[in-house]
Amino acid sequence: MFFEDDEIVNGRSISEFTSVSSINPEGNVTVAFSTEKLNVNKDIIIKYIDSLPIEEGNSLDNLYFDKDGNNWCDGIKTMDQLIMLALACQLVSVSTIETKERGKESTIIVNRTRENDSLKVIGTNPEVLPYVKDNQLSKGYTEEAKN
Repeated sequence: MFFEDDEIVNGRSISEFTSVSSINPEGNVTVAFSTEKLNVNKDIIIKYIDSLPIEEGNSLDNLYFDKDGNNWCDGIKTMDQLIMLALACQLVSVSTIETKERGKESTIIVNRTRENDSLKVIGTNPEVLPYVKDNQLSKGYTEEAKN
């Protein structure tokens, strides 16, 4: 759902994008997804989101396991990526509640929403996207970041 290198010209997206901020408490970033690719893959994103126990809301700490009790991800980074995709498609809502747990000031709660499941994701015109340093929105950048 990231942009391919040929979709970034002079540091700008040439197609509609949908931006969303990370929910990872260890490092908040904003990512721009290709709106067209979100719409093409929305059913897959719904399938993954629906496998998580978030119908009534759940904290990030409880989302490492799916509804069947299977560990589906290796850490917060993978979970954050799925939640960002779901946020971009407006399939979930996220809220923060204050907590009194030792060493923790707040807890992030993810809720499944259904009213946008059948709606098309609407992106932002590429002219409003600020310039990006070194094509950071491109697929090549994300692959480099993994290494």
